[in-house]
Amino acid sequence: MDIFCSLWRKAVCTDCLFAEGGLPAAVKKTLFYLLAPVAMLLALLAIQVVLHMLPVLLRKRTAMAVIAELWDKLASNAIVVLFFFLPSLLRITFSLFACVEIDRPQGTSSDMWLKAVGRYWSLDVSQPCFGAWQKGLSLGLGIPMVVLLCIVLPSAVILLTLCNKERMQGDPSFSRHYGFLYHTYKPSVWYGLLLLLYKPSCRYWEGIVALQTTVFVAVSVFGYSLGPYFQNLLLVLALMLSGMLLTAVKPYASPSAQNVMVRGVIAVLLTTFAALSLVPDGYVQGASTSEAYKLVIGSLLVAMNVSFVVYACWSLIKVAWSQVIDKAKAVCVKVCCVKPGWARKFTH
Repeated sequence: MDIFCSLWRKAVCTDCLFAEGGLPAAVKKTLFYLLAPVAMLLALLAIQVVLHMLPVLLRKRTAMAVIAELWDKLASNAIVVLFFFLPSLLRITFSLFACVEIDRPQGTSSDMWLKAVGRYWSLDVSQPCFGAWQKGLSLGLGIPMVVLLCIVLPSAVILLTLCNKERMQGDPSFSRHYGFLYHTYKPSVWYGLLLLLYKPSCRYWEGIVALQTTVFVAVSVFGYSLGPYFQNLLLVLALMLSGMLLTAVKPYASPSAQNVMVRGVIAVLLTTFAALSLVPDGYVQGASTSEAYKLVIGSLLVAMNVSFVVYACWSLIKVAWSQVIDKAKAVCVKVCCVKPGWARKFTH
């Protein structure tokens, strides 16, 4: 890694940045990734303070009113930051508890290899599993982060949307602060499919999405020690449960959005399931060693995923175009049927 950093001076190399100092590099990177959302939240608050200072200086608003508004926005800003960093936070948090096993290679009887056999921390294989640093970080930071990300955040989103149904419809302030969780502020002509709307009875779905993300990241982190075959098998199971839940609940108000999401899960599920046959010693005996089999399966997977991307883009264009047509019709009706005041004088 030092050679890489010396050759590529302009590259951002985190291992080189965290190499020097008293703490191990893995500990520094863990603290850096966990403190990144805090820095982002403070930056958002600083920007909002600067933007709200002008009305206070012009004496259009009082300082207490600005402080109250900023305090009211703190919770919504924290949820936005947590959702933005959720996959990386979950990965680094679960990695605090993950260990990998190093065994003795076959045909080797060297004392050096025998001493290295055992379980080690996945973030730093020079540290034994649940050694001093891993134990301290997992107990001091890991458990509180698991409670925050896996329990508090999804529960807060679900309870916030379920317990404020009336405020969702009639309180503009609530919609302005938390509307991103269940609907968009204003229907857009060009982003009709990207701005997905949940059904009124399924406005809690962002909490379910957070739980699904937790499951997928957990399979990615802890499944590494099980090997690629069983890791893919667990991912197939998680995708099947996610697809069944999505099909049964149907949370999206737009049929196009619902179809795109279901087909997306199916595409990822088939890709993961087919990848099982490419794993050595997989369920297709002998096929995984055939170059022709790999070429055929790889070509089919690429064609399937490209087809899904084309379908998703076509659905987006179709929904956006229909909204453009509706907007154009409304403008034509308004222009042709509603005459301005000066024109009415000439018609009487």
